[in-house]
Amino acid sequence: MRITDEQKQAFERDIVLLKESMEILQEMVEEQGIMLNQIETNSDATKTDIVPAVETIEVASDYSWMHRYIMGGMSVMGIVVAILLF
Repeated sequence: MRITDEQKQAFERDIVLLKESMEILQEMVEEQGIMLNQIETNSDATKTDIVPAVETIEVASDYSWMHRYIMGGMSVMGIVVAILLF
């Protein structure tokens, strides 16, 4: 069985298309590698930032509690003064 020139040309076109597809696939793999590295970097940065964030929230919570305590005390004092004046 002999291979015709048309079959050879079709085979050559298929090989070129396969080569181009492999090059595109290689580019996609490289891009995904870059994105995965960025995700890993962001994840590490988030882990680092969590501890100070938790500490800041705890301090804010303490201030919030103190503010409510002080404002509550001032409200009671205001009511007492108002009762004494009237």
